[in-house]
Amino acid sequence: MKNLILIIATLAMAACNIKPAVQIKESDHATPTPDQIMAASEAGDRYFDAKRNNTLIATCWNARACERMFGLTKIFINQYADMGVQHSDRYTVTPYMPDISVVQSSIITTNLGKVSLGAVRIPGNDDASTIVLSANCSGLNRELDALNNSRNHIKSDPAFEHTCLDKLSTIYEKFKPFIDSRMR
Repeated sequence: MKNLILIIATLAMAACNIKPAVQIKESDHATPTPDQIMAASEAGDRYFDAKRNNTLIATCWNARACERMFGLTKIFINQYADMGVQHSDRYTVTPYMPDISVVQSSIITTNLGKVSLGAVRIPGNDDASTIVLSANCSGLNRELDALNNSRNHIKSDPAFEHTCLDKLSTIYEKFKPFIDSRMR
C-alpha cells in the first residue's frame, strides 16, 4: 500500500511539474578533479619518458652472456607480466594476449589493465645479440585517450585510474637495472 501511495505521489508531482524538495546531487560521475588530472598527467609523463629512453632494449657481446641475459629476461617476464607465456625458446618469448571481445561494434577487453610481456633475441655480429622486450597492456589506448581528453572524462571511467601507464612505466624503469644488476 505504501508503494502504491509513493507511485501515485510521484506521478502527481510529475504531472504538476513540481520539483521534489530533495535535489539529487551529481554523483562521482562528474568531471575529474584537478588533482586527478595532475595525477594522470604525471603518469603519462613518466610513461613517455621511460618509453623514449628505449629502456626495453639490452645488448650482450658474447654467447655465454647472451644466454644468461635472455634467461634473466624470461625471469623478469615471469615476475612482471600478468599474462602467461604461450611459447618460449632460445630466441623468443611469446605471451598470451588479453581476451578481446567485440559486442555491437565496440571492443570490450575482459582483462582490462593486464600486462603481457614478450621478448625477442636478435643475433648480431659474431656472438653479440640484442634483446628487445615488448610490453602491452589491455586498455592502454583508453588510458591515453583519457589522458589526452582528461577534462571530458568522468571519474568513474576505469581508464582514468591509469593502471596501464603505471604498470608499463614500472616495467620500463626496472628492466635494464634488473638485467644489469644480475649480469655482474
